[in-house]
Amino acid sequence: MADFTNKDGLTRHYGPQTPRDKAYQVVSVGGGIKQLVVDFSYDDLPGFDADAGGGSTPDSFSEAIPYIPAGATILDATFLVCDAFAGGTSYVVGTYTKAGVAIDADGIFTGTALALANIDADGDVATPDGVDVVKTSGTFDGSAVDTANDAYLVVAASGSFTDGQARMVITFLEKNTL
Repeated sequence: MADFTNKDGLTRHYGPQTPRDKAYQVVSVGGGIKQLVVDFSYDDLPGFDADAGGGSTPDSFSEAIPYIPAGATILDATFLVCDAFAGGTSYVVGTYTKAGVAIDADGIFTGTALALANIDADGDVATPDGVDVVKTSGTFDGSAVDTANDAYLVVAASGSFTDGQARMVITFLEKNTL
């Protein structure tokens, strides 16, 4: 029937429940710091799940997909390979608005960090190199923080992957609303 989230970030559900996508979860670490945890496989990438255009191709996000709130700063990101990736060239990870407009399509991980050579063994860990991440191997660009739109994750593949699973953890600091 309804979900209620208290001040501590704990969500309570009242009434009958329908199955939810367990691949996404938001975890509160404390002090305004949260983590968006996303588990995925090569054939089920995080991305659009709704069709705002009225057609049959997903081009936006539904209410069911967790997001990074507007104004939040991405502090760190971890890409942990649970099952080695094979067959493709690379992935990029970026953020989009709820309507499906790119905020920064490779702002978290670029194709360099997630090139097949870096994710082709169980246990590989990729370092973020996108400009939207404070703790990055690249150059952080604080002006990239979108203060008007919630940020939804999209993982896009280059090439045809045939295997692989990963857990991605995006650590962010919520905008101070005092």
